[in-house]
Amino acid sequence: MLRITELRLQLDHAQDALRKAIVTRLGVSDAELTAHTVFKRSYDARKKSAVVLIYTIDCQSVKRGNGIQTDPEKAWFTILRLYSPLEPFFTKAWHPSEVELVK
Repeated sequence: MLRITELRLQLDHAQDALRKAIVTRLGVSDAELTAHTVFKRSYDARKKSAVVLIYTIDCQSVKRGNGIQTDPEKAWFTILRLYSPLEPFFTKAWHPSEVELVK
């Protein structure tokens, strides 16, 4: 499964708009998206005239499997998210280890 976050759609979006937005974000054809489920749905009502639904989606793609294929000629980056970090993080005594290839 692959999780997509911050997928924004208008409050009154069409029923098929969610699937189209997922396919666009992943860069796959409609036939390649085999399944998707809504993990979380929230509202952004900061602008009363333009309320937006924000989705977090779990999805599966036929060709991609559990990840998205990358182009070795292009750059990529890693995101590290910490929940409730301990004191060494704040004092800068802790550093993440190097990225390792998993086979």
